[in-house]
Amino acid sequence: MGNEKLPARCPAPKCGEVLRRVERAIGGYSWGICPKHGKVFFRALPFDFENITPPANRDPNSQAAAASIAHIAPGKRREVYLLVKEHGPVATWQLEQLTSWSHETVSARVYELHGMGAIRRVGNNLTPSGRKAHTYIAVAEPVD
Repeated sequence: MGNEKLPARCPAPKCGEVLRRVERAIGGYSWGICPKHGKVFFRALPFDFENITPPANRDPNSQAAAASIAHIAPGKRREVYLLVKEHGPVATWQLEQLTSWSHETVSARVYELHGMGAIRRVGNNLTPSGRKAHTYIAVAEPVD
């Protein structure tokens, strides 16, 4: 689980195709060839699972809850990331089934990973009740 590299994926909305002939460009950008969109540029930044504070609002109870899980959140964040990497595109409800965790736990980790750029929304699928749910793929490489 160290610095494992992911295949680069097309940054175009709802695409996510694996890019061919990926090369570094300048300023932290890279480029590759998408089977659908041709030559595309994307930002290739690593991320860190450890240095993210779990979400909380101004309510003291919310802040206390966030502080109480700060020591376990990085491990859960990494596990959700690896599941998205392995099973993506995948929706939050599917991650809940894979982990047997509560919706609150999974959705908070997805929110964090999406905010840090580790996963990206690529479309929708339907929940068991027939509602639309965002699907995600892994798009960054971890840093240890």
